[in-house]
Amino acid sequence: MEKLFHILFALVVVSAFSSCGSDDEKERKYFNGDCRQTISLESGVAGNTVITSPVTSKLDDMLQYATGYGYPVVSGEFHENGENTAVKVIGLPDGVVLKNFSMEINGLKKDFGNIDITYANLYTGNGSYFKKVFESMVNSNRRELKTSVTFTPTERITSDTKVEIVFSGRFSYWQKK
Repeated sequence: MEKLFHILFALVVVSAFSSCGSDDEKERKYFNGDCRQTISLESGVAGNTVITSPVTSKLDDMLQYATGYGYPVVSGEFHENGENTAVKVIGLPDGVVLKNFSMEINGLKKDFGNIDITYANLYTGNGSYFKKVFESMVNSNRRELKTSVTFTPTERITSDTKVEIVFSGRFSYWQKK
């Protein structure tokens, strides 16, 4: 009799838990946002190779002010032709050349050759590299951009010269229903 009581009690407990709805039901929410990172290219003596210290920007920190933002971001889709997507050298004085310019972002390296004021838009023609960089940012466990730049300036440049990276995308997060 006691054995029958334990079996009935177990069945009642199991059915009570299975009839309750899950408190963890979630729905995926989407928002558009821009991931922005700026790297100063200030140099010392002209003709010396400069390797910038790595600049790290977390995905959630870059997106926290986007309309509709939700934490944590779980996925992202790159807007290759988004109106804000751009990678460019800004503030480069006329006549200055950044020789052997290269970037390493999240372990992915790209050589751009010599950069001057007429070739300061790095995104043009290099979309596949930056798409891989975006995917490495969204799909890694760290969810960050870690960037360093290497170049040799023909003249000393100031902190007004920077690389500006802006990745426009559509992102998602989970929200409890």
